Amino acid sequence: MNMWFDLLGETTFVLKRDKINILIIEEKNAYYKIGMELYNAYNRNPSTIVFSSENKPIDASSHIELLNQFIPVDICSKKLLAKINTMLNSIIQSDYYEEFFELSGKMQSFLSNVVFASDLPLTFDTIQSEQLLKSANIRIDIANENLCELIIDYCKTVRMIMGERLFVFYGLLNFISCDELQQIEHSLLRNELYVLFVDNHIEEKRSECEEIIIIDKDLCVI
Repeated sequence: MNMWFDLLGETTFVLKRDKINILIIEEKNAYYKIGMELYNAYNRNPSTIVFSSENKPIDASSHIELLNQFIPVDICSKKLLAKINTMLNSIIQSDYYEEFFELSGKMQSFLSNVVFASDLPLTFDTIQSEQLLKSANIRIDIANENLCELIIDYCKTVRMIMGERLFVFYGLLNFISCDELQQIEHSLLRNELYVLFVDNHIEEKRSECEEIIIIDKDLCVI
């Protein structure tokens, strides 16, 4: 996959699958702008960032997963939750329909009693399995306080649900040490996950598995 950003003219970044791709943007205004453009591309808004594969533009929203909030960690995007609920609803319909039908009947009876007790002219709809799942607020478990382990679990879960993705981490290096980054890198490569770190600083090149591109304060590519 390639990434093109118009702030840098015709420069194209080749994102390698067998490396940890790291893009460092030292100029703060450019760093902010590329963060906004990544957000826009991910949410299918007009964006000056173009992702491509085999010389053809691709829909970023369908091919990347952007993680840019770490306090608190936000790893449950709307489209991911929608995909999870669709998958779970399919399981209900194929494997647990009789149990849900019985449960639905009990809920209907319970609501009828509650409405009757209110003495108000109320009515309600039949409860569908999709509504039950949404009301339960099903989400990825983020109880793990170890940020590194949480990120790996998140990537593996997203790939299982959404398929292959380029995982883009914006600003993560501000929250982890060099040792923790190495731990994440080794786990990502071991699980054959495709990643890009975007940040505005880096201490040093730590391993051969990293593919680092630096845009300095004069917007020159190093």
